[in-house]
Amino acid sequence: MTGYEAAAEPEIFAFQAAAWPHRNPDLIPARWRWMFVESACRLGRAPLVWLYRDGRAIVGHMGSIPVRLKLGDEERDTGWLVDTMVLPAYRNRAVGSRLMVDAHEDQPFSLSLGQTGEMREIQFRLGWNQVAPLQVAQLLVRPANVLKGKLPRPAAYAAGLGFRASATLRDLFNERRQCEARVIDRFDERHDRLWATMSRDLTCAVVRDASYLNWKYVDQPGQQFLRLELLDGEDLRGVAVWMFRDADDIYRYRRAFLADLVTPLSDGSTLRQVIRAACTAATAAGADALLCHHIDARLTDALRDCAFHLRTPERFLLVDPGPLSGAVRDRALSAASWFVTQGDSDIDRPW
Repeated sequence: MTGYEAAAEPEIFAFQAAAWPHRNPDLIPARWRWMFVESACRLGRAPLVWLYRDGRAIVGHMGSIPVRLKLGDEERDTGWLVDTMVLPAYRNRAVGSRLMVDAHEDQPFSLSLGQTGEMREIQFRLGWNQVAPLQVAQLLVRPANVLKGKLPRPAAYAAGLGFRASATLRDLFNERRQCEARVIDRFDERHDRLWATMSRDLTCAVVRDASYLNWKYVDQPGQQFLRLELLDGEDLRGVAVWMFRDADDIYRYRRAFLADLVTPLSDGSTLRQVIRAACTAATAAGADALLCHHIDARLTDALRDCAFHLRTPERFLLVDPGPLSGAVRDRALSAASWFVTQGDSDIDRPW
């Protein structure tokens, strides 16, 4: 078992291409460095990657995306454990467990969001806690386009009219809005101030300052985002970041995912105005359905008020509390403490 070494990068990239054959091989080096090396440099930390070798060959891999976490009134260094993979021939040798044990030694307080059911079982045996489901909220803004691949065309059209007739959806598109959406290229000190205001409403959340937002949504290789400021006159009320997926063989309609949202959550009226303005911009960009993966009851309520409906969750926030104790540990393991979006961990990846 070894940690990250720059000299091992060609072997790591070859392992990634073999372990995830659906990934674009041209993007693997840039995305791997962005995820594990550049993210660590941004925070002044050493990269954390765990490799399991059989002789000289890499047969197992896991990395940590380092982040700074607001936890109560303080900030702590931690990371999202991602890209856990063991080659099939080695999966009966407890390699996944060994990777997790080494990760606990190097990063005893860790976060996880996108692991498989098999890896979650390993995590539970090693003392991890399942904290909360990642809620999935969905709004069909062009229902006929969404339903036409699932129903006969006349039925889809009628269903679309039915959805459009709902009072809440009609209000979403017709009400007079106080917030205006403006596309931005990069984040700056104004967004630092916005995060500072939002953070007062949060107990557990990754620090979403301008440095993080630029690394995540401007500099991410192989991914494009619609980055929006939501303004009331000249006053910055929020930031919304959308990720789009074009129609394919499975989803025959264009989807937009609200990858991140930075706005105070304690002001319900402003929160709903920000969501509505962001949704209007995503719809204007051609989305047929809007989705928001998240953890925070206030955001859930606001999305519902904006006509979103909840679907069955498929992912779960897991926490390895490690050295945390007392009230700090209780906060980290409480579902009510957390603010999480799809931009957390690596589930905004392009593949």
